[in-house]
Amino acid sequence: ERIQRPPLETMDPLCSLAGLQGRSRDQRLRRGASSRLVLAGLGLWTGAILAPLPVVLRATALVAAVVLVLVPVGAGVPGPAQEEARRHHRVAAAVMNMVCDYDPGRCGALERFEPVVRGSRCLFARSAQLWGSREYDSARTVEANVQASAPTLLQFLLRGEEERLDGFLFEIRNVAATDIHEVGEAVRRVLACLAQLDPAGEDCMGKSYIHTSAWHFTFAKVPIFITTFAPCYPRNHCRFSYGSPKDSVFVLLQPEYSFLHHGLVHDRPTTNWEKPQDMRDRIRVSFRQAGQEYVIPPSVSYPVVEHIVKPLGHCSTARPLPWFRHRPKSCGHAIASKDSIVPEEAASAMALEGGESQRNPPGDTLDPGVGETRNQGA
Repeated sequence: ERIQRPPLETMDPLCSLAGLQGRSRDQRLRRGASSRLVLAGLGLWTGAILAPLPVVLRATALVAAVVLVLVPVGAGVPGPAQEEARRHHRVAAAVMNMVCDYDPGRCGALERFEPVVRGSRCLFARSAQLWGSREYDSARTVEANVQASAPTLLQFLLRGEEERLDGFLFEIRNVAATDIHEVGEAVRRVLACLAQLDPAGEDCMGKSYIHTSAWHFTFAKVPIFITTFAPCYPRNHCRFSYGSPKDSVFVLLQPEYSFLHHGLVHDRPTTNWEKPQDMRDRIRVSFRQAGQEYVIPPSVSYPVVEHIVKPLGHCSTARPLPWFRHRPKSCGHAIASKDSIVPEEAASAMALEGGESQRNPPGDTLDPGVGETRNQGA
C-alpha cells in the first residue's frame, strides 16, 4: 500500500509542481461568493428599511440588491479557466504520484540518519525539517538510485522556502564506508549525477573552477550547501555518524534559504567563545564543548568543495581530499550495474588556501546532523 505523500492538494493547482502554497481557486471563489451573498442580504434589508421613502429610492435599493444576488451566483460557477486549472492539477498530481510514490518525510534513509540528528551538537538539529531519498536498491547503480529520487529533490527545493524545509538527505548503501576514499567517490557519483540531471542545465560538477572559491553547488538554480556523514569519521570529528549503518554514506543537501529560516544571515570568521551572542556563536561553542570543534576559516571566502567531504584527522592540519576529481561517462542506467566504488585517483592533495566564495551561505549548516557551519569550513 502506498504511503501518503505530502499534500499536493493543498497547493494552488496551477503551481502544484512549483510548490507555491495558498488557497485553492475554488476556495477563493466560494469565499468571494459568500461575501457577496452577505452583501446581498444587507441590500434587501436596506430596501425594507427604506420602504417609507419615495418610490424612486425604494426601486434603487431593490435593483442594487438584485445585482448583488446575481453577481455572486455567476462568480461561483467555475468557468473555463477554473476547469483548466482543475485539469492541470489532476494531471500534475497524477504524474507526481507516479514519480514520487513514497513519503520523503518518513522514509528509511531518515530513520537510519536519526542517530546523527539525535547526537548532533547543533541547537536546532532535532527540529529540522528533512526529506530523504527513496529506499536504496542495491541491484541498481548509485546513479540509478539518485535518478529515482531526483524528482523528489526538485519538489523539495521548489516547496522548501515556502514550507520552511531544511535539508534533503541521500543515503548510499553497500559502500565500504570505513574507507574515506570510497566515501569520497560515492559522494562524487551522487553529486555528479545530480549535476547532470539539473533542470537548469548548469552541470556544476563539470566546471573547471570547481576547486576554487568561485564555485558552489546548485540544482534548479538553488544554491545548496552539502555535508557528508560516514562511519569512517571518529567520534571527535564533526562528521561523526553516531553509530549509523556501517555501509551507509549520508549526503545532506541544504538550500541556502534554510539558513535564513534559523536567523543565520551574515557569516563572520570571529566567535564570541566566552559570551556567545547569537545562534552561530552558540553552535560553535556547542561543538567545541563536545570535542568536535571544526575549523573556522579566517575569511568568509574559501573554496567550498573541500568541505563537502572532509579529510580524517583534525580539520586544521589534514590536507583536503581531491574527492571531486574523477568524472563518470554519463549519469544513467548505462553505468556498470556493479556498485563497487572506484578507488580515488592518485593525485596529490590540493592546498587550497583562502579565495572568495561566489555564494557562501549565510549561516551555520546542519552539520553533524544538522549543525556545522558552511561559511566556517564546516
